[in-house]
Amino acid sequence: MKAYDDLLFEVRVSVRYHSRRQGFFQTCHSLVMTLALFGSSATLATFGAELGAGWPLWAKLLPSVIVMALVTLDLVVGFAEKAARYGNWMREFIRLERQLEAIRGKATDEDLAKITDERLAIEAGEPPVLHVLNAICYNEMVRTMGYGDKVKISTVQRLLAQFFDWREHQLT
Repeated sequence: MKAYDDLLFEVRVSVRYHSRRQGFFQTCHSLVMTLALFGSSATLATFGAELGAGWPLWAKLLPSVIVMALVTLDLVVGFAEKAARYGNWMREFIRLERQLEAIRGKATDEDLAKITDERLAIEAGEPPVLHVLNAICYNEMVRTMGYGDKVKISTVQRLLAQFFDWREHQLT
C-alpha cells in the first residue's frame, strides 16, 4: 500500500521538522534570557558602590543596552511563542501518525483521503517551510525507515538551516 506508506513517511518528516523548529526557538529564548540575566547582573554591578566609579559613561551603559537589545529581540521575534506554535504543529502531526498507525493494514482510500485533508489543513496554517531543514529531516526518516537515496546537503546548508535556506536549489 504505497499511498499509506508515503503519507506515513511525510507525516513523520513533518513531526521531525516541527520538533527541530520547536527546539531551535526554545534554545534561542533560553539563550537570550540567560544573556539578559547576566547582562542585568553586570548592570547592577556597574552601578554598585565603587566598581564603576572611574568608568566612562558608555562602559556603564553598555550592559543595559545589551540587555535591552536582547530582550527586545526576544519580544519582537517571539522565540517562546514560536516554540509553542511549532510544538502544537508537532502534536497535530503526531495525532495524524497515530491515526495512520491505527488503520495500518486496513486503510481505505477514504481513510487516506481524510488524513491527507487533515494534513493539508494543518500545513495551511504553517509559515513557509525551510527546505534545507526539511531535507535534513527527510534524510533522517530515510535512514530510520530504510528507504533509498538521501538528499545531499552541504555543511554550510546544515549550519544555516534553522535561519534560512542557503542554496536550496542545489539540493539533490
